[in-house]
Amino acid sequence: MLLSFITQKPITSSILLKTRTVIAVWAVLRFVCLLCLKLELDPLDGPGVRNLMSALTTAGDTAAALHVASSHERMLRAQLDTAPSAPVAELVARLSRSAAPPATHGDAQRAADADASYTRFVRDALRARYIVGRVVQRTSTVTVFEATDVRSGAAVELRTLRPDIARRLQLEPLVATLERASRVRHDNLALIADVGVVDHFVFIASPPLGGELLRDRLDREPRVSVAQAIDIALRLAAALECIEQYAVPHLDLTPRRVRLIDDSVLLTDFGIMFGILSALAPDPTESGVVLGTPAYMSPELLSGDHSTGAASDIYSLGCILFHLLTGEPPHSAGTARALTARRLREPPPSAHAMRADAPVALDALLHDALATRVVDRIGSARLLAEQLRAVRATLPTTPPASP
Repeated sequence: MLLSFITQKPITSSILLKTRTVIAVWAVLRFVCLLCLKLELDPLDGPGVRNLMSALTTAGDTAAALHVASSHERMLRAQLDTAPSAPVAELVARLSRSAAPPATHGDAQRAADADASYTRFVRDALRARYIVGRVVQRTSTVTVFEATDVRSGAAVELRTLRPDIARRLQLEPLVATLERASRVRHDNLALIADVGVVDHFVFIASPPLGGELLRDRLDREPRVSVAQAIDIALRLAAALECIEQYAVPHLDLTPRRVRLIDDSVLLTDFGIMFGILSALAPDPTESGVVLGTPAYMSPELLSGDHSTGAASDIYSLGCILFHLLTGEPPHSAGTARALTARRLREPPPSAHAMRADAPVALDALLHDALATRVVDRIGSARLLAEQLRAVRATLPTTPPASP
């Protein structure tokens, strides 16, 4: 018995020592990881985020690793309107399978309950005009529902302005802008069929569009051929040239506002952002309204200059063209303020340097479209389209590229 106790004692001491060492290493690793997250790590840097997640997992803190991934995804969607990279998504899936049910389940349930409550509210508010179905899309400004017009029986897409935005607006100028937008007709603009207000609740009805969002295409195919990129940009430039005549700039041009339908390209949500900015309180920086997707916003719009017009749309179209060519927006940063500072001190990157088949002339066009100062930017959608057609004519002859 005594021999057994003496024999086991060193083993027990060794186990205790190893346990204390593991705990100490875990604590140090967790501290270092969290310090990196707070002070050093760019929250948009996919490889950096994945390395941090791996380190936290090694330290035994899977929950913290998943929290990092969740914060990374929220930042990507808010700043760049995109999803995490495949390596990050794969690591999240693997960790989620092995992790215990998250402690934030209650929060997720409350969010789901809030969504269900809002859907019931929309159905009740509009029951005299529309039979409201499921949610098909959410953006920074609207929720999009499938719906049916009670009077005609026609299917529609129903956009409802987010309540937290609507209650900060003067509704008369907003509705006036949306009604003016509803009178515009162009092959590359989504039609607005109906605009209305019910108890400070703003809705916009449009025919169902089908096809797919350019955002979804870019998630599946991060970059397209040079010819396809120019063809999509030309159709968007045609839409911008049309709306310039009505003095209603888009101001929220992102891949999520572009829909690809067979051989057509449609610009959606026309009039919404301009209407919101026109109807904001005198100090919109204090309103808490989300103004758009920073990765595609012009420097002046990011800086809070809401008087900007067509020049801002030129910049946004330049960002989309750059993304189509290279697989990413021209600039990124962790916050809107950091993004503005980066744009002010750095020229737009070279698309030709990132893919050799992008013509140098296209680089020059992008440089002018993405100029920081409005006075240095391409002056109109018509001029932009002329330059795009000139570059398109220099490309090798290929079959017509469908977007």
